[in-house]
Amino acid sequence: MGEYSHTIDTKGRLIIPSKFRALLGEEFVITKGLDGCLSIYPMDEWIIFEEKLKALPLTNKNARTFARFFVSSANTCELDKQGRISRTSDAARVCWSGKRCGFDRESEPH
Repeated sequence: MGEYSHTIDTKGRLIIPSKFRALLGEEFVITKGLDGCLSIYPMDEWIIFEEKLKALPLTNKNARTFARFFVSSANTCELDKQGRISRTSDAARVCWSGKRCGFDRESEPH
């Protein structure tokens, strides 16, 4: 899949590389990721990931904190006609601190 680097425009929009757009589909979820990154999930992968989070033991504080980290900042998104997303979600505002953004794809979904 490779690595890509894109510039965030003056309106806070970011072009998603075309190879990633094909994987995301029409609707996807963007949330805070680990290490100060954003995580973007195609809707079907997000549903699987969310089910795994729901299966964590509610009696374990660390498990609740871990699940809350991802779910609390999750936003459903769609690309605009130019294949961009905007910095409107809370997760994006936290993670997009600069003018550039890099993309890579983890080989294994969560």
